[in-house]
Amino acid sequence: MLALRLLKLRRQWAVAVGLTISGCLAMMFADLTFKARLDAIKKTTDELKQLQMATTIMQEQVESQTKLATLDSKPPYMSNSDFELTNPDTWTAAESGFPGKPLTLEDARFCDKSMQVSLKMGYECDEDPTCVTCALKEHRHYWMARNQTASWYSEKEVKLRQKAYSNFKPGLPMIVQAVNKGQSHLWLNWACSCDANGISVRGSTLMVPTDYAAYEVIINAGFQAIKPTWTKSFEVDPKWEGKQGHDGHRYINNAVLLTVDELLARNHTVLTQDVDFIWMRDPRPWLEITIQGKDLLTTLAPRWDALGPVNTGFLYVQSNRKTRIFIKSLINMLPIKNWSDQVALNVTHHHDRKRAYHCSFW
Repeated sequence: MLALRLLKLRRQWAVAVGLTISGCLAMMFADLTFKARLDAIKKTTDELKQLQMATTIMQEQVESQTKLATLDSKPPYMSNSDFELTNPDTWTAAESGFPGKPLTLEDARFCDKSMQVSLKMGYECDEDPTCVTCALKEHRHYWMARNQTASWYSEKEVKLRQKAYSNFKPGLPMIVQAVNKGQSHLWLNWACSCDANGISVRGSTLMVPTDYAAYEVIINAGFQAIKPTWTKSFEVDPKWEGKQGHDGHRYINNAVLLTVDELLARNHTVLTQDVDFIWMRDPRPWLEITIQGKDLLTTLAPRWDALGPVNTGFLYVQSNRKTRIFIKSLINMLPIKNWSDQVALNVTHHHDRKRAYHCSFW
């Protein structure tokens, strides 16, 4: 009897253990199923968010294209025929408050305190109102700037650039940036931000690399670039990474200015920006609308010295007679430009003979 009772207890224990194990397994599988369902719900939610984001980007692109199409159907604010932009020899008539042709250093007299506003951190040369005498004391930079423009404007280089420009429809609003190898990673951030946010920029961007390593980075990213053959006779430091006042800073920005001048001559409205930007949304539709009736749009540098009010980090330049004269005046003063492009532009902006051009800030 005891043996039978013991056998019966063992069977009951086995059944109890089995039920317990089965219950645990069932609970475990139920927990896994619940977790899988949560993961599936989370995945579906993420996909819906991505779909919503893609839909928003597509809607913004359609709105941008609609706005640009509307602008294209309107006559330009100022046309080539109005001001004969293609032939500087015709720049004789001057309107009140603006010169009839680009200012030379002799005309501008940037260091003449009786003519120009004297601002802290601006140009000062008591020995020479044209500033040249004092610029020659920093002998290397004066002649380096002249050598750069001489290399840029050689007959062979002009022909090569005209070929690059011909890839873009005349009048197309364009983006221009210059970059060396040392800053190429910053520029790639901008290119990737445009791709990530669905902003199409490759068809309207012209890059100005100042060395062949940067040229390869740009071409591999699918952008068009001016081949840096001009740097064979004028080398720009490829290792410079952004320190202001460095030689690389001066001459890379000179290349931007020289390119802008030639694109304005082809009736392109031109956007220039520092290479450390990223774009979350496309600013060009707003810029196209806002620049109507103006010559230049720029971000504000709220300063009272020679570093303000124009911030050279982001410029949107209309193609017309006044902006071409303004940019060419800046090019003419490159030999006396010191460590700051912003000083050069603002001193020209404040010039007594530049009152009639319309610069707007935001």
